[in-house]
Amino acid sequence: MLLNIKKDIHMELTITEQIDEAEAKRRNRKFFLTFYVNYYVAYALVVVLFSLCGLYLRIEANYLFYALALAYLISILIWFPRNWRIRRAMYRKTGQFEHPTTIHLTDTFMEITCGENYGKNEYGVFSEYIELKDDIAIINQRTCAATFRKKDFPDGGKEFIQCLENAGVKRLSFWSFKRWWRALLAIVLILFLCLLFFLDSQNRSWIHEKSLNTHCVSNLKMLMCDLLIYSAEQQEVGNMTFTQSLNSIEPQSLILQKLADEEYVLEACLTCPKTSIGYIYVPYNRPLDHSSATAANTPVLFDWTIGAHNKCSRMWGKGAPQTHIAFEDGHVSVEENLRCHLDIYERYAPLMSKEDAEILRKCCEEWGHNTVLLDKLDSKEL
Repeated sequence: MLLNIKKDIHMELTITEQIDEAEAKRRNRKFFLTFYVNYYVAYALVVVLFSLCGLYLRIEANYLFYALALAYLISILIWFPRNWRIRRAMYRKTGQFEHPTTIHLTDTFMEITCGENYGKNEYGVFSEYIELKDDIAIINQRTCAATFRKKDFPDGGKEFIQCLENAGVKRLSFWSFKRWWRALLAIVLILFLCLLFFLDSQNRSWIHEKSLNTHCVSNLKMLMCDLLIYSAEQQEVGNMTFTQSLNSIEPQSLILQKLADEEYVLEACLTCPKTSIGYIYVPYNRPLDHSSATAANTPVLFDWTIGAHNKCSRMWGKGAPQTHIAFEDGHVSVEENLRCHLDIYERYAPLMSKEDAEILRKCCEEWGHNTVLLDKLDSKEL
């Protein structure tokens, strides 16, 4: 069985001091900042919360959030100065700056005499005490009733603290949930708001990337449709080949620009909407045939920049790099994690005719070389 035994203490100590305004302000500031630090942190977090709301919420009255943040910030800055003016007026009224103050401490009560003013209080009337680095403060509800310097006690105030605890005065629990729930609530709200902002940003990025990918695929499908129509028309007039130079390092193929100039294809479809660079066209020396045995595996158009697109992700960042490739049968494939243009050749050459595969190889080598060359030129310009 455990017994709660209180040690009998017979305390008798008299302290006389003449406090000046600077010392009184120092003690009160130290107590105030320690006792109300949880409110300071909570209000500071509320300032951050309202600032984030004003910054990210897309509403016409978002300036109200900035006004609330400013109001809380001002309240933080003026809180102690206002409190000190009130206490200073009380000190001056009771004459504590003009007369020495005598404090008589016993094991159950204390007596305070300052000039003609006299007061006696049992320790039990106080709710809490707080031990600071150099001082001990006793609290009546939420007000500092008195502060004592530790150096005025022979034992640094240990016996006095024991008397307070014997009288039922509790030590202030600094890290209790009761003190910090406001700050914790503000932190939870800030984290929740940041999560909403993050998800909204990710969703907007996903929508933007998805739109660009869809637009690019649509461009390639439309170009392939126009090329097939153009190829069929050329066969009708007896033109069985397409002329294309492989020595140009312009971002879009000459044949595509020529077709756009002659209004066979839409010029708006010639460039990737994400990179604003034209597509690479593979100039096979034959008419295009969407129904041939190798049409589904014969690349005709693909992105100038390998991995220009990204796999869309609603939640966490960018996905795998993607390259769009349009095939002779009209479908568009989205290839992931290609390293260079020759990867296209290595992936589809075994499924193509030897003549077409050779043209694809030369095209991939040429455009791969030109890509490296342009990158070097751009870096020199920078």
